[in-house]
Amino acid sequence: MNDKKLEIFFRKIIELRWFICVLFGLMMLFGFHSLNQVKIDAIPDITNKQVVVNTKTFGMDPTRIEKSVTYPIEAELYGIPGLLDMRSISKFGLSQIVLIFRDDVDIYFARTQVMQRLSMVGNQIPQGLTPTIAPLTTGIGEILIYRLYNKATENSDGTNAGGIDNLMELRTIQQFQVARELKRIVGVAEVDTIGGYERELHLNASPHNILKYGMTTEKLIWQIQTVGENFGGGYIEQDGKQKIVRTFANIQNYQNIMDLPIKIDYTGNTLPLKDIVEIRQDYSQRLGAATNMGKETVIGTVMLQSGENAKEVLTKVKHEIAKFNQRSSKVQIEILYDRQFLIDQNIKTVMKNLAEGILLVIGVLCLVLGNVKIGLIIAATLPFCIFILAACMNLFGISANLMSLGALDFGLLVDSSVVLVEFILANLLLSKNTEDKANSVAKLSAQVVKPIFFGILIIILVYIPILMLSGIEGKTFKPMAINVIIALIASIVIAFLLMPILSYFFISEKDHKESRFFGWIKKRYEQVFDLALRNGKRVIFCCGIFFAFSVFLFSVMSSDFLPDLNEGDVVFEVITENGTSLSKAKGILQNLELEISKEKEVERSFSRIGASEVGLDPMMPNAADLFVILKKEYKGDARKISDKIQNKIKALCEGCDISQSQPIKMRFNEMLEGSRADLSLRVFGEDFNVLIDVAKKIEDILETKSDIKEVSNDLINSIRKSYFINIIPNYDAIVKNQSSIADVGKDVEDAMAGIKIGNFYATEFPIPIVLHLSEKDRNDPSLIGNIAIGLGDGGSFPLSKVSNMQESEDISVIPRLFGKRYSSLSIYLKHTNYSDFITKIESEIKKNNIIPNGYYIEWGGRFENFNSAKKQIFTLIPIILAIIFLILWKMFSRFKEILIVLSSVLFALSGAILLLFICKIPITVSVYIGFITLIGISLLNSIILINTFNKVDDLKSACLLRLRPILMTAIVASLGFLPMAFGFGIGAEVQQPIAITVIGGIISSTITTLILSPILIKKFIAEMQE
Repeated sequence: MNDKKLEIFFRKIIELRWFICVLFGLMMLFGFHSLNQVKIDAIPDITNKQVVVNTKTFGMDPTRIEKSVTYPIEAELYGIPGLLDMRSISKFGLSQIVLIFRDDVDIYFARTQVMQRLSMVGNQIPQGLTPTIAPLTTGIGEILIYRLYNKATENSDGTNAGGIDNLMELRTIQQFQVARELKRIVGVAEVDTIGGYERELHLNASPHNILKYGMTTEKLIWQIQTVGENFGGGYIEQDGKQKIVRTFANIQNYQNIMDLPIKIDYTGNTLPLKDIVEIRQDYSQRLGAATNMGKETVIGTVMLQSGENAKEVLTKVKHEIAKFNQRSSKVQIEILYDRQFLIDQNIKTVMKNLAEGILLVIGVLCLVLGNVKIGLIIAATLPFCIFILAACMNLFGISANLMSLGALDFGLLVDSSVVLVEFILANLLLSKNTEDKANSVAKLSAQVVKPIFFGILIIILVYIPILMLSGIEGKTFKPMAINVIIALIASIVIAFLLMPILSYFFISEKDHKESRFFGWIKKRYEQVFDLALRNGKRVIFCCGIFFAFSVFLFSVMSSDFLPDLNEGDVVFEVITENGTSLSKAKGILQNLELEISKEKEVERSFSRIGASEVGLDPMMPNAADLFVILKKEYKGDARKISDKIQNKIKALCEGCDISQSQPIKMRFNEMLEGSRADLSLRVFGEDFNVLIDVAKKIEDILETKSDIKEVSNDLINSIRKSYFINIIPNYDAIVKNQSSIADVGKDVEDAMAGIKIGNFYATEFPIPIVLHLSEKDRNDPSLIGNIAIGLGDGGSFPLSKVSNMQESEDISVIPRLFGKRYSSLSIYLKHTNYSDFITKIESEIKKNNIIPNGYYIEWGGRFENFNSAKKQIFTLIPIILAIIFLILWKMFSRFKEILIVLSSVLFALSGAILLLFICKIPITVSVYIGFITLIGISLLNSIILINTFNKVDDLKSACLLRLRPILMTAIVASLGFLPMAFGFGIGAEVQQPIAITVIGGIISSTITTLILSPILIKKFIAEMQE
């Protein structure tokens, strides 16, 4: 479009000024409404698309679980469309398989496919086992953790005096009341439970009595199976009435159960159940426990549905908890961990940075222009951009968080308006005739619109390739790129539609003056300009040295995936010695909590030990998550405080593996890589003992390195051993006693693990009835030999007659990745230079010939994520530069002019690297995104300068004419990022890398534009024109 057509366009804009003003007013109202509807969270959800399949295996041993449960299910799940990865854990009580899908796969489609495949494995796994799909939640799903307590048994110091009965009651209320009420809330995926005791009615059989009456556990089960249950028999019609038929168990109390006849003795009398078993209210065997401030408790965890508004769901959950506390006079709920504080603090940090950025931008505009009114006219761009962005975020379902708003620079958003209004202000010759003023504004707008449009277009285009990122980096930065693109489009629409109208309304003859502040800058610049042009070669040489120095700095700087968010709270992963019982681990954690709670910075501490009910986190009984909640005034110093607490834990728990993390970070790492560590090393192979041995040798090497902060077997994905009592059958004796191997195995399983035979319905909550050996016989290895084994003719004999017992240490946890066994080490470094560290360790492993034939190692964690992101970004940058080159060729059609414009990019990157080095910021994916942002921003001023020179022809006049808009765009763009770069508070560290990158780059690119570019123009363009 030529200047004449553009002039007509702007003339039409001014003619329709009132209509456009009303339109923008309505847009502002809609945006304000949308602002209250935007989803809010602390950070974006970067969890991959995954489906978790859990199979509770009760009393089965881990090696059998791997072969008869995990392997058949894995084999059936291979080949599902979009499947990227599959990892599994086989451990006592659980088989867990995690399937990772491509990001473009619909998660509900994936879950449907998995369910269809699972329906076909029923006859391939042991009878009675049912694979289930875990709730649809994410790495930021644990939004609230609470505990239940009984006011009547809660001491004044917060300790529990109620014992097992109280914990059993709390667990029942949690499972059947609280969890169900909270799961009804829209947005809650699941409420997980850990701690307390699950109530059961135990029929404890005596081996002596079973043998005495010629029974076996299996026969006893067969006789009383489904006790307490009613069965339907349809209905009949009689005398015009419909009557429902049923078998009515009529079990009203425990005595009804004990009086059940189970056999006719040799005298013809019935033998009641009470002669063989004793009945008692008891609890099931536990795989996990929970403690709070040194005492046992029951803990519930509210999990957010994927894609829901965390802040909104939290409000509903808290409201429901408050209602429960009001209704219940006995049991109360206390919130232990709440995401609300982190969300509020992060949004507070974002809003504070944005507000400070707005004030700085307005202040600079007024100062440089020397006119408050003109500064406010330009600043009017900002509220319109904010409201338009809010409406679009709500439309596209983008949440407001640290990353999605992390590159929103208000200085950049006013650049278009700055250039347009400043040009009108500097060139408008006002007349007394309003028609002449309208024509002048339209003509001047048409003259400057092209470089503005192409400059902003380039900035938009450099963000578009970010939308092509996949994986974690894509989920992290796509929302940010979308927001910036929307805001930039909004800014250019406002500049072209609203700014000419506001200029027509408010710019008057008295506004056309130069501020003293800018006048001083202009004089100093003239001096520097003349000096630089006289020493052009020296300036070029110094710039070359600066660029080379920045390349050197870049090569020696450390690297990381993403900056860690300070969540304000800490989690310590505590792993006690292999084979440690749940009771002993619980005692260790209780002692740690009591000692940690003495620290002045600690508000409370609580622990989740072993596995929870849902089983998303399949930990062994010797592993625990120890949460340390800090007081509000100390949350900003969480990292320093956590180091002190970690040292205290190490001193109190000698021999324990201790690693430090944060609630969200821990879940993210675990769900993304299966490991909670920043860096993990996996050893693949077949033989368990070889894998353990190789992992131990590598661990010994790592422990000698000074840059290692912590190294240990991975909490979840490492092969571990536990203690076993092996019942070894004597096959000859089994045959001689007219029994079978299957009968022996089944009788042992029923007697030791127990079997549910029915439910007792004395209350509104069903109580499972479980038959097994008495606790005395089950917990004494010397008495296990008394288990009754059935004879073919109906009698029985003791287990000790056909077997021997011995104790051993064997495999209890078996991790696999796509069907391959492996053992993993968790590694925490004191620095973030992963590449050099991995190269050094791999060299030493190879040198010591640790890895045998058929075995190999792989690295995972943040290092792998960083390499994946870097590879994608380095692929995108040439595409970005090619697109920019085509646009510049369209504008200038001369190769030398394009090179001069692109030179500002090189020195923008150099300045960014220097400032990052000074601020000790490692090279992260955020920094690379900052580099991409800089490419667009640094070109705008160079384009405007060369475009002006082509019109003015005098180099110095062109530079002085564009000095004010160049300085204004550079200063406001950098000041817009300044609060993010040097701000404090929770969440500030996440925004700093991008902000510091952009500020450093803008400073150096502005100097390049005002000093180096004129020298290059004089040498390569001006001389050619002459």
